[in-house]
Amino acid sequence: VSRVTPSKYDTAMCYVTMDGHRNNDFNPYVFVTKDYGKTWSKLNEGLPEGDCCYVIKEGTKNSDLLMLGTEMGLWISIDAGAKWTKFKSNFPTVAVHDIAIHPRDLDAVIGTHGRSIWTLNVSALEQMTDRAMNSVATVFKPQTAYSLGRTRGSGSEITHYRIPNSQPNGEVFFWIKDKPTAKPMILLQTAAGETLFTKQIDSKAGFQSVQFNTRELGTASRDIRVVLRIGESDYVTMMTVEDVSGNVQQTK
Repeated sequence: VSRVTPSKYDTAMCYVTMDGHRNNDFNPYVFVTKDYGKTWSKLNEGLPEGDCCYVIKEGTKNSDLLMLGTEMGLWISIDAGAKWTKFKSNFPTVAVHDIAIHPRDLDAVIGTHGRSIWTLNVSALEQMTDRAMNSVATVFKPQTAYSLGRTRGSGSEITHYRIPNSQPNGEVFFWIKDKPTAKPMILLQTAAGETLFTKQIDSKAGFQSVQFNTRELGTASRDIRVVLRIGESDYVTMMTVEDVSGNVQQTK
């Protein structure tokens, strides 16, 4: 038994993963009980043979969201384990041994064997309920965007260290149920209606995202309207921009 995960949503429910690779059994074993352990059901639809399971994690806000760490990577279910989809976007083929979801930022912190720690923005998946997926379109509330200001240096001094994961980029996730006839676009606007960012997106159905640079939103702390526009219809949520530039220290 590699992990026992009691449900935070139902006291009668518990998830279990089992790992038999030390006995030359590499098949996936994921089970759930809904009656305090009297009976158990398999949750392995879509999981391939030869990919043993190490950890299972529930969503922090969405009871239908499950994340599964296996020998070969990360799997996600948005229907409580009825079907699994492998997460492939820039994620390596690597053993995933632990998963934690930050309750405020809704980042999944993923512990791997061999590729260190990864973080994954799951804020939209936490909002991907049946109601959202059965709507014509849904734009999900983004994570808080932080205005970091700009680092300053002089001459040849090395004043800061940068890695791609730390750049001031934000992301908007959205869902379109059926392929739209009109060209959709994402807009970021102030409360007064001033448009700060706009980008046309592909006319296709499904789960998509658009990235933006938080510097385009200015430096003031404020609320931003996030608009998914399809033809004459707008689907709106709000995003918070927080100015933390005064907290950034320059180090020489």
